[in-house]
Amino acid sequence: MSDWYVLVEGARYDDWVLLRTVHVDGDRAQAVARATELTRACRDDGKEWPVDTIPQVGRRVFRTSEASWLVEILRSHWHDEKKEPYTSSRLVRFSVAQLEHAEELVPAEPPVKSRLRRALGRD
Repeated sequence: MSDWYVLVEGARYDDWVLLRTVHVDGDRAQAVARATELTRACRDDGKEWPVDTIPQVGRRVFRTSEASWLVEILRSHWHDEKKEPYTSSRLVRFSVAQLEHAEELVPAEPPVKSRLRRALGRD
């Protein structure tokens, strides 16, 4: 296998979770280029902004290695009680990866109804 992906992770509570995987048609260089684009156009859920949307966010993109980035997405909010703005931030991590191994998921099937289950009225 030589499929290249951009892995998009988001900080959730005290852990990182995989938000999405973006398959890239091409080689590693094209995957790095795609990841670079995504770091500059992503929302805090790792998806891209719609074309006709102008986001009201700030961002800082940190390149942590040749093929990974940490993006801080900043939003300004108005605090009604304090009568002043405050800033919140979310972190999104991007990395380029090559798929080395994959196994297809076998879908779960409903349990076989036994006589005892039917007698007890269980599905």
